[in-house]
Amino acid sequence: IMRHHLEGSARYASEVSPVPIINAGDGSNQHPTQTLLDLFTIYETQGTMENLTIT
Repeated sequence: IMRHHLEGSARYASEVSPVPIINAGDGSNQHPTQTLLDLFTIYETQGTMENLTIT
């Protein structure tokens, strides 16, 4: 889970990281808890997080 003040930082990190990055907010984008709420909603509607690509 990553939160950084520069816009686009999470996208850059995801391109170079060997592990998944969860954007908890970068620059003026997103509230830190919005990502977790979005993931919970996906899980509730899909029933799983396996084999999903979330960008």
